[in-house]
Amino acid sequence: MDLALSRHRQPWNFTVQTCGLCCLATALLLHNGLLTATALVLFGVGFLVLPLPPMPPGVWRRSIDRFIAAEIRWLNTPMSWQKLLKGGIWTLILITTIWALWVRELLLLTFLVAMWAVYRAYLYNKTTGIDA
Repeated sequence: MDLALSRHRQPWNFTVQTCGLCCLATALLLHNGLLTATALVLFGVGFLVLPLPPMPPGVWRRSIDRFIAAEIRWLNTPMSWQKLLKGGIWTLILITTIWALWVRELLLLTFLVAMWAVYRAYLYNKTTGIDA
């Protein structure tokens, strides 16, 4: 498991797995079995050793580094009721998103995207010192 996590945390592997998750979301929306298989293969390939040159710096690389750092912070945080609550909320959002994609509920998907935008604005205001 540690070997898979260390490979998952490589920028190219993370990129391949992100592409797999995007394919999976599209497959759920389109009810396409071939696209589902492609998504699962891409996600699995992300755990392999990919002999690629280092990823050049840029916006995508910084985003990957921030996400991986957040993942490491989450895993290293001791278990508490706040961590359980956040984990439960993210699980509920994930299940709702999968369901909305499967039943093609575009209004709910739009609502989830809007809530994500509001959350991002809240985080930006919080980091710049603007009180809610």
